[in-house]
Amino acid sequence: MVAQGQLPLLQRWIGEGKLRPSEQLADVLCDAERGGPAAALPMYREAGVDEKATLCLVETGDLEALREESRRAARRMPAGWAETHYAR
Repeated sequence: MVAQGQLPLLQRWIGEGKLRPSEQLADVLCDAERGGPAAALPMYREAGVDEKATLCLVETGDLEALREESRRAARRMPAGWAETHYAR
């Protein structure tokens, strides 16, 4: 579907609940010539795949959105996470 330029139809089906956002579907969108990271980003977010959503932001070069995503991710970290992972 994506290769045939049917991205709007795919997005409509997701909006109608006929398809669920998933990492696998977002991967197909991200790799597709007509999709790309910008098309896959919302699907990664809805599927809860934060690491790949962040990579999409890097690939699209949206630095402001990347900063905001970093702030959101930092708020989700448990207390003491940085001290545990970066202790010397």
